[in-house]
Amino acid sequence: MRAMADLARPLLWRVNQNNSEGKYSTMNRQLPAPGDSYGPLFQRGEQVATFAIFAALAIYQFGNSYARYLFMAFALAGGLALLYTVLRERRLDFNRREYTFAVIAGWLWFSALCSWLLHPSDIALLRLKQFALWSAWGGGALLVLHYFIPRGFSQRLFCAALVISAIVTGLASTYLFYYIDDDARVAIGPNFPTIFGGIAALNGILCLYFALRETGSKPLQTALFAGLACTLLTAYASGARGAWLGLLVMFPYVVLTTPTLARHSKLAIITLIGAGSIAIALLSDAVAARMDLIDTELHMYFVDQDAFSSIGLRLDSWKACIITFAQHPLVGVGDDLLGVSFAPLIAAGEIHPYIKPFDHVHNDLLQFAHAKGLMGVIAYLGLLALPILLAAPRWRSLAVALSLSYFIFGMTDVFFKIESSVVYYFLISVIL
Repeated sequence: MRAMADLARPLLWRVNQNNSEGKYSTMNRQLPAPGDSYGPLFQRGEQVATFAIFAALAIYQFGNSYARYLFMAFALAGGLALLYTVLRERRLDFNRREYTFAVIAGWLWFSALCSWLLHPSDIALLRLKQFALWSAWGGGALLVLHYFIPRGFSQRLFCAALVISAIVTGLASTYLFYYIDDDARVAIGPNFPTIFGGIAALNGILCLYFALRETGSKPLQTALFAGLACTLLTAYASGARGAWLGLLVMFPYVVLTTPTLARHSKLAIITLIGAGSIAIALLSDAVAARMDLIDTELHMYFVDQDAFSSIGLRLDSWKACIITFAQHPLVGVGDDLLGVSFAPLIAAGEIHPYIKPFDHVHNDLLQFAHAKGLMGVIAYLGLLALPILLAAPRWRSLAVALSLSYFIFGMTDVFFKIESSVVYYFLISVIL
């Protein structure tokens, strides 16, 4: 640890100076000056870091909880580095990014703590533990990148890892969706379609973002488009409505924010995206069946007054959230089973008893609002702002894409409840 701290001292000055000039970023960070020596570990820092994130992306997309140990290692290493540096240097050397992360993560944890104290339940305690772990994972990763990896991530190595992850996930999910039965898919977990559909859609957005900018390497650009094709296949097969909506909104955004594309090229690509979406909607039996189901469930809810459906569950839950938020705007009603949180409304016949066994309302914003009130709304907005506030100027448009994607995905499900999607979000945020 002493050797690491000795090597980190010249790094701290360089990182903080870069940050004050608006240059600090983990991705393609400014390289050490000629003649600087950081030892064999630091010379290979970008490779170690890039493939660490690759392992995280690849394993977590399959919902494998064992991958949490990777992030526990991040948190432990970051905490030890910080502790040793404080004891040795007699000072706390944070930069703007780390202060920003600490404030947002601290408020997130504080809102969960207040919610649990005011409305104690097993689910509220679980949320409190989750927020603490997520903050430790993300903060640990940020500190490891600050103190241990001065070279930062190589953009091209990161793109290569992203392509591998997208292709492997695409092939595996296609097999799981089309070649195993429903019982086996249920055994994998209830969030299976959401995890595959939403995170695959986000991978597709990242692949398109870098593919339009990696014009200097045709093989890598081709590989990124191949990764994009695999992620589209995964999102399509999942049937996740949030993923489909996210792709329709975010692909045009990525195209419009690409500075190297001429105006006519942007128009042509967006037209192609629109035409392809319409063609899929008209020709695909799966999309047609999904749209027919949506129409049927909407008719059941609004005409037949029957909320016993996927859409009916969401609409009833959202209506209940608005009512409870209006009644308890400051601290909400706490995290618990909906049958407990909305018991008076169920007893009054205002919402369907079908929602009783669920512990979330299939909407991130409303979940934070009804469970934690205004404190939760502020925490949610802070989460969405996190990547934008942490990102270096050159990655600001990608950070906005990340935040907007999660906001859209969270309109029909709770992405900030699913462990894999949260850690993915935190890691991409601290890398930028």
